Amino acid sequence: MPDFSVGTILSRSFSTFFKHPFVFIGLSILAQTPIVVTLLLVLNSTLEFWSLLIIGTTLTIFMQVFIQGATFIGVYEVFRGNSARFGKALSHMIRTLPATSGAFLAFIFITMIAVPGIFLDEGHTVAHILANTMVVIAMCLFLKLCLIIPICVAERLGPIETIRRAAELTKDFLWKIVCIYLVVGTIGVVFIWGIHFALMFFMDEFNTIIFGYFFRSIPMAFINIATAVIYFELRSAKEGISIENLAHVFD
Repeated sequence: MPDFSVGTILSRSFSTFFKHPFVFIGLSILAQTPIVVTLLLVLNSTLEFWSLLIIGTTLTIFMQVFIQGATFIGVYEVFRGNSARFGKALSHMIRTLPATSGAFLAFIFITMIAVPGIFLDEGHTVAHILANTMVVIAMCLFLKLCLIIPICVAERLGPIETIRRAAELTKDFLWKIVCIYLVVGTIGVVFIWGIHFALMFFMDEFNTIIFGYFFRSIPMAFINIATAVIYFELRSAKEGISIENLAHVFD
């Protein structure tokens, strides 16, 4: 049975990304639109800040779920030997939107756990411990359920079955998945901060933040690709299905 290798997943992710970089980055830029619009509205709207934050966060999560699903479809096409196409990925994802509703609700739930922890007053010891605990719980839930979007798109299971399936697939391989996201996340953070400091030489602080969100699309696109590759590799390692033959499973 094939092994679930961190190196193989990173190698396949890089290879897939560079085959169609503009498609995957374009999808990721689309996912950044709600948060950028929210930031612009904060400066030019009479709505309360918290109202805009809630609306913007909800729309951003929805778009992230939608775009990660579209990216998964693009990666799936690459593994089948086809080209990843922007329009095809979006149109196919629209047809599978009902199947991803469970993923959207799951990520809303995870965000509801993480966000209060981030904004708790860390000036007090108890609040500091509680804040860190809530963020850690949210991160653990994300790692355990990181495959719910690929599962929703590929297997069309119900919400409860999708969560169980995600937990089943990631079982016994969670530390390797953590390593993958740590490597990808570290590269992404270094890239984002490098771009941020570069933009500061040419723009004011606000425009640096706005344009910075679009540049974040590059590492985010790679994270979405890596998530899809993790799913395919886990199917291969745990169920003995080769990636090249997965088309026969989902057709």
